[in-house]
Amino acid sequence: MGKRKDKMYITVFVGLFTLNLFLSNLGVYGGRTSPTLLMSSMILLIFSCLMIGFRQKGTRFPVKRWIPFIAIGILFFIYGIKFKVPTYIVYAFIFLFQMPIFIFSIDRETLTKIILSFSKWFVLFYSLYIVGSLLISPLGKGQYCGVFTNPNLWGECVATAILVILYLIGKTNNFKFKIYLFLLLGISVANVLLSRSRTTLLAVVAIVIVYIIYLVRIKEPVFNKKTVTCLIAAVIVGVSSTYGILINITPYTAEAIGIEIGKEDLSGGFEESISGTYDRYLKGINNEGSISSGRVEIWKTYISQLSIWGHDAVELPINGYFDQNFKTNAHNTFIQIGYQSGIPGLILFAIQFITMGLFYLRKLFGKEISMENYLLIAAFGQTIVYMMLSNSFGPYSSFSLIIYWMYILPMYILQDEEICDVKGILPKRSYFK
Repeated sequence: MGKRKDKMYITVFVGLFTLNLFLSNLGVYGGRTSPTLLMSSMILLIFSCLMIGFRQKGTRFPVKRWIPFIAIGILFFIYGIKFKVPTYIVYAFIFLFQMPIFIFSIDRETLTKIILSFSKWFVLFYSLYIVGSLLISPLGKGQYCGVFTNPNLWGECVATAILVILYLIGKTNNFKFKIYLFLLLGISVANVLLSRSRTTLLAVVAIVIVYIIYLVRIKEPVFNKKTVTCLIAAVIVGVSSTYGILINITPYTAEAIGIEIGKEDLSGGFEESISGTYDRYLKGINNEGSISSGRVEIWKTYISQLSIWGHDAVELPINGYFDQNFKTNAHNTFIQIGYQSGIPGLILFAIQFITMGLFYLRKLFGKEISMENYLLIAAFGQTIVYMMLSNSFGPYSSFSLIIYWMYILPMYILQDEEICDVKGILPKRSYFK
């Protein structure tokens, strides 16, 4: 397949995939997970079939690396049928059918093009969401949610944006685009503080630590005085302008388009916002409340229900820190998988995750580290934070884990790629010629 047509298909299908991610988190599917997963997996399946047909080639990969997900897919299929949970069945479809075909249809070079295209699309849609938040969502006294209704979800989106922005800064040679990325980075830093999400803060810290290691290890003087000046200026301008707009302008633009805002819902100003952020980050340390926000009680409840068998997706009532009628998910991906697919599913997923972690840790301290390796390792660091402190899991539906499923896992599987001819598999009269 020609490079021009290759680029066109990647741009179109990755754009549709990314758009589905943003729309689904905005609530287009009514908060349901299965439509999001099904739509994204079908977009990738059509893309994969087109890639195989036009390339007339596929990429062999060691099946043993996919065995854990084959087993997890079978478990989810069984429990999806037993408990009549559509999301479990879609998981099975993805692990047993869609994702192996996707990995077979590409190679590492194509995957790198896909993630670059995804990063650009992500920045585009994220920029629109930032504009929307500045227009309709003024700064209140609580945690800031942007265009969403949940500050943690907004934080996930912002943290992933920071990850891809840093990646694109290193990839682009366009001066104007790079300046824009710096400014967007500054605005994103402001939104990290405004969301007051400690999980988001930890994820961003993990991303920045990997980025610093990357800058220290590369030979080129990327982190020079000019870059440092631009970075500091971008953060100062981004943070101050974001606070200023949200406090002084957004309330009026929101009311102008019919959104009712009471004065009691608005922030008391910059100092009060900073004080609220500080208190939230030190919750349970210098004030009342649980430092884990009740996660310990949640984990205890779910761990007590773990067994060799899986369960329905219904959330459990949590006792102790919360009200008796309070129900929630496990707030830990590993425990959630163990609860839904049984202890065998938990063990299989944990083994796969640890194996990949060791693989990418060696890359971080290997002989060379590229911009792509930075993205892989930083995204893996973010994944660890969100998997440990939230129940983020679903392929293609989570801002915090989207790069894990789209790039980290496929790149790990393709480390020993071997291109093979598929002309004997496809019909002689191929419509892809």
